[in-house]
Amino acid sequence: MPGILGLIGSLEIPPHRLSRAAATLDLLGRTPASTIGNGEFTFVTAALPDPPLSGAFHDEDADCAGCFAGDLHNRDTIPWPDILRCCRERSTDWTDGAEGHFAAAVYHKRDRRLDLFSDHFGCHPIFYARHGRGLVFSTQLAAFVRLGVGGGFDREWMHRFLYFGYWPGTGTFLTGVKRLPPGTVLHFDAASGELETQAYEPRFSGREPPLRGREALDEALATFRRCVPPMFGHGRKVQFALSGGLDSRTLYAFLPAGVEHAAFTYGMAGCDDQLEAAATARGLGIPHRQLFFEAPYQRELPAAIRETVWLSGGLAWINRCMLPAVYRFVSEEPGPSPIVSSGIALDTLFRGHNNARGDLNTLLATGDIAFTDPAYAEIVPGDELARFREVNAACADDLAREHGRLSRSESYLSYTAYTLCPSYFTADLEIGGHFASLRVPGYDRAIVKLAYEIENSTIYLSKFLPHDLFDEYVLQAFLMSSHPGLARVPLQGLPLSVFLRRDKFQYHVYRLLKHGPRRIRRRLSSRGTRTPIEDWGDWFATVLAPDMRAILGPGCAVAEHVRPGVLESYLEQNRWPWLAKLATVELIMQLMGNDWELDKLLCPETGGGISG
Repeated sequence: MPGILGLIGSLEIPPHRLSRAAATLDLLGRTPASTIGNGEFTFVTAALPDPPLSGAFHDEDADCAGCFAGDLHNRDTIPWPDILRCCRERSTDWTDGAEGHFAAAVYHKRDRRLDLFSDHFGCHPIFYARHGRGLVFSTQLAAFVRLGVGGGFDREWMHRFLYFGYWPGTGTFLTGVKRLPPGTVLHFDAASGELETQAYEPRFSGREPPLRGREALDEALATFRRCVPPMFGHGRKVQFALSGGLDSRTLYAFLPAGVEHAAFTYGMAGCDDQLEAAATARGLGIPHRQLFFEAPYQRELPAAIRETVWLSGGLAWINRCMLPAVYRFVSEEPGPSPIVSSGIALDTLFRGHNNARGDLNTLLATGDIAFTDPAYAEIVPGDELARFREVNAACADDLAREHGRLSRSESYLSYTAYTLCPSYFTADLEIGGHFASLRVPGYDRAIVKLAYEIENSTIYLSKFLPHDLFDEYVLQAFLMSSHPGLARVPLQGLPLSVFLRRDKFQYHVYRLLKHGPRRIRRRLSSRGTRTPIEDWGDWFATVLAPDMRAILGPGCAVAEHVRPGVLESYLEQNRWPWLAKLATVELIMQLMGNDWELDKLLCPETGGGISG
């Protein structure tokens, strides 16, 4: 995502390194970067061409200079007067009126002090590293690689990734680079070299008793009506993701009249999302585009996995490689950069869904760290295995201190809102942000706060709490019913009235009649399961196996951090989930060694390059 880069202090970084680091802010080269500075500080900014948030992404007066990255959906322009005034007064009040994902920095010229802000949930990443007595910050980890700042590869980061499947906490793959936590401002004194961080707003907490019944639903409707329409912007086309779930159809219910819009869906042909989205679009009579993950897409996978790691600055692992294809597909129509309205995180906030498996699932369900998967001992060298356990046990303790014991539903919701979603879905914002402006209701503070207050949310419907599946659909049915067109669209194949009347008996009868025969057919079919959105098992067998052998073959960098023979063994056994993690680490290490150059990665023998 186009972003910011800052250097505080006389860091003696060669101009060619600074220029190459600045180029990482917009790796697709769609817009030139702008630079301001006076020798004591240097700020570089890059933005999308024609973003909906207008105005310069940097500002300066006699006392202060500022730079900004990201997007605000409740503002037409960056509120520079408020930002600079508040920072001069040593106040963070400007953040109260900022909704969206952003990172901002203000340098006070006279007292040589930097204020560096993350957004409320840390969705827009901002990283920092000391360099001598100065400081470097950027929204792109690749910038630190090209600057030669931030140290070498962090093996403990790899330990956390192998266990969690993403990157919780403040650590990065560079030993000396940290990520600023959510809702935090960092103060750096360039004169003394002192650095401190402070939270600028309290975390949300649950409400006892929660809002229940019609009162809860009315509160949800009022909140969505207030918060979602501004995200669709003014005067430009909106693309919104359409699937079969809470996220997409909820967004459409609050689309303002007169906004030009179209829906898009991606996935394997025949998967539930494609089928249900197409039926919904036909019922509503709305434009709908479908990206099918068929042969042309699959042939591009070897190139796509490299582009994904490179374009995300190492924040996405290769299983997220649909993101460049999806957002390129969405933004390929002529005209200004579109707004993409996405339901990211709504399922996790309001239906308790989480795809964690194995020992991570145990941690989230019980609050207790577990190490039962034999793959840990197979992958991690013997002299490192004890440290692997220590690092992840410490990470689990940090999560418990931050959120409370994860087996508590409120702690689990906080983990979801402040750790899981920002860590995992940052890839969507980072990659998608190179093509379009993403606006995500699941990151709006009022909507997150709603999840803490009503019974129709993860805090009461977590997958780790006993509840009837029926209850997960009541909120969605109510929100859909507020829209005349959606009120006629079935939910789970059933009329909305079944959910609105809380008629569980009719719900179960309908499910038996409607879904029973289909499930029997699936059980009797040769495949035996529903078509997935992505089919990594098949893709590995048909497309990716040779490429994985090239990436993880003899001489690869990650071999120095795993047990001898494990890569060959896992390649032979087609152990895809672990191979995907290890290949991600390998590509990051290659990029660290080649100055973050995509065209210097080991080229896929099967590929035709990156599609443009």
